Amino acid sequence: MIVDRKKETPVEAASLYECHLIHKHDSHKTRRQALDRLVHLYTWANDVGVDLDRQLLSGEGFTQPQARSFAAWLRKRWMQDNGVLPYTKRKTLNSTLMGCSVICRWFISQFARPESETRHKRVIDLEILLSAQKRIWKELNVKIRKESVAEDLSDEEIMKIESFLRPENRSGLVGWDIATRDYLIWRIAIEFGLRIGEILALRRRLPNS
Repeated sequence: MIVDRKKETPVEAASLYECHLIHKHDSHKTRRQALDRLVHLYTWANDVGVDLDRQLLSGEGFTQPQARSFAAWLRKRWMQDNGVLPYTKRKTLNSTLMGCSVICRWFISQFARPESETRHKRVIDLEILLSAQKRIWKELNVKIRKESVAEDLSDEEIMKIESFLRPENRSGLVGWDIATRDYLIWRIAIEFGLRIGEILALRRRLPNS
């Protein structure tokens, strides 16, 4: 439960959203994560003097300047002394912004009342509001460099490597001991999925004969 620190009473909008989370998610971790993001929103609102409860309960969502201010506030909190936002914090920032977008859109869907002439037109206008709110938050995402991941070897490639590393095919070039060692490393890697560092950690010194 999120409590107003000055009044020491439950925050109305937060309490409503918590009830929504209880009915929607069985996972306590998921609910806790969503509420943590809501706490970020309330902390920012308190710092800059925004009546967040009124804004959410009226279905207004965030304006673009407000969303930008909130994103800058988060970046400042998580930035290193040299002004750089670490890779892990970039991912956290994006996931937090996405979570806040979900929160704002839920309040819009519950409390926004477009002044449209017909029910059909109101539904359309509400969808426009939700799309606009989603776009406002999405534009704030920071770029994250994708880590390159090697593709899995094909069966043909595995067969070629297997044939090349067989001791009987390499021993004439590097010696039987080295050829056997390399082949064993290969087999452990392909069978158990271990990395080279993990394989080398398995080595045991044999006693001198």
